[in-house]
Order: sequence, then C-alpha cells, then structure tokens
Amino acid sequence: MKMYYTAWMLATATVVTAGFLVQRKFSILQSEVSNLRLEFETLTKQFLASSSVRATSRSLGDTCPFTCDDQWCTADEDKYFLFKQGIVIGAKNTECDYGTGILSVHLYNPRKTEGGGSNCPKGAGTVTFGQSNEALGMSSVVSGGSFNKALEAFASVSGGENNEASGKGASVSGGNGNKAINDSSSISGGQLNEATGS
Repeated sequence: MKMYYTAWMLATATVVTAGFLVQRKFSILQSEVSNLRLEFETLTKQFLASSSVRATSRSLGDTCPFTCDDQWCTADEDKYFLFKQGIVIGAKNTECDYGTGILSVHLYNPRKTEGGGSNCPKGAGTVTFGQSNEALGMSSVVSGGSFNKALEAFASVSGGENNEASGKGASVSGGNGNKAINDSSSISGGQLNEATGS
C-alpha cells in the first residue's frame, strides 16, 4: 500500500508539474502572441501611411499635366481640365457663398493675410471679373467694372460702375448707375438710365 501511495503521489506530482509547465508555456505564448499582434498593427499603420504617401507622390509625379520653368507652369497641349465646383483666381471673398461651376477673377492683394477678394459669383454657373461685383442669378455674368450686380438668371453686366441687371436675361453694357429691370431689357451705357420694358 505504501508503494501504491508513493506511486500515486509521484504520478500526481508529475501531472501537477506538467500542468504547471503547460500553463506557464501557455502564458508565455499568449504574451508573445499579444506582442506580435501589437507589432503587426504598428507595422500595418506604418505601411499604410508610407504607401499612401508613395501613391500620392507617384501619381503627382507620373501624371502631372504641367511643365514648370521658374515661376511659370504650362499645361500639356492635349489636356482638358474639369473643375466641377469652380475656380477663384487672385483672392477669395470670405463673405461670399460661392455657387457651383463658377469662375471669379479678382486682384490679389498680398498685404491682406486672409480673404481680400470682393467679387461674389453666388449663382450656379456664374462669372465675375473686376472688383466688388456680384453674379447671383443662374448663369449670370459680370465681366468687369466695380460694384455691379447681375441678379437674375442669364443677366449680364459688361462693365462700368454701380450697374444692375435685375431682369431675367437683362443686360447693361457699361456706364454708371444704370438698371435693366425687366426681363430681356438692356442698356448700352450712360448714367442713371433705367430699362423697364423688354
């Protein structure tokens, strides 16, 4: 019986020791797997960041549609450029709610650190050149001058100062303080004229 008891104790001790060793190895493996997982996540983040930079660099370098020399860049002869939102050249008017498909050119003032533009092509498909001009109606145009407004769809002001085309398709060619009020009305120039008929 004593021999049986000793063998049983020895077997029990062996099983306990083996269990302890298995548990210890399992804990070590768990720790190593956890460390590998963290290392893998770090490497994945680094790879994604570097591949994104490489892809951006590659696409800009390989497909650049411009040839630049000193301060001038020239577009390739066989390229078209599609701008769905619009183009603002010179200075941005921070108070303007720009429309879509717009073109605006304004004198850039390097002394102003923010904004500085005064033109506002607010309507869809509108164009403003000059200074302090507004094109609010769809497809309206103010092509020059200052403080001019094209308020309705297809209205236009070519130049001058303080002119307003407020009728649909109305136009003012120039002058000062002229108003083309009704649809399709027009004023060629002069001062303080009003076109109320079509």
